[in-house]
Parts: sequence; C-alpha cells; structure tokens
Amino acid sequence: MARKVLIINGHDYSGFVAEDGYQWEDNDIDGDGAGRAMDTMMDRDLLADKTKLQISCRDLLQSEASAILTDIKQEFYEATVLDACKGEITCQMYTSSRKAAIAVIRDDGEVVWSGLSFSMIER
Repeated sequence: MARKVLIINGHDYSGFVAEDGYQWEDNDIDGDGAGRAMDTMMDRDLLADKTKLQISCRDLLQSEASAILTDIKQEFYEATVLDACKGEITCQMYTSSRKAAIAVIRDDGEVVWSGLSFSMIER
C-alpha cells in the first residue's frame, strides 16, 4: 500500500484518507498571450504551474470530520503532501473550494460522515 501524506496546519490527517482517495493534478496557468492563432499554431504564455489535490476520506466520526473541516475552512492553510511530480513530500500553502459529505446515523446514534471529499488548490 502506498503511503499517504496529509498534514494540515500541523495536524496529521494521513489516516483519514481513503484507500484510493489521494488524487494529484498539475495545472498550468497561462497569461493573456496564450491561445491558438489564426495560423492554427498554439502559443503559450506560461506564468506558473499549480498543484491540485482531490482528497476523499474514509468514513469519519463527527469529531474527525469537524477537525479536518475546521482546518481547511481557513482562506489559506499550510499543508504537507506527497507531490507526484517532485516525487517527494512538500509543504505549501493551499485553499479549498468545495467540500462534500453524506451524514449517516448509526444504530447507536453516532453520526458518521461518509464520502467526505474536498479539493486542495496550491496558492
């Protein structure tokens, strides 16, 4: 099994990540000069590339879900993650835009959050 790394604001949430719940993506950010010209040639005006992670969690108890959601609710937060391009663990500032989960109430009355997922976008 691959090692998952997810530390947010100093809190280690690596164990919260589902088995296949760690998706890495690299996005190029182009400037105004980018695009396809009339001669059909593509021009690039690469300004930066930014990492995006899509995280899916295992079923979480209410206290666990609350902890991670509180940490990613900030406008920007520090996260230590495994970077597929660099092949190493990196620490960057991230923001999260979408968060989703399904609440399940067990027979014992305990609330469990299933399928909690969120994106992390490099600042």
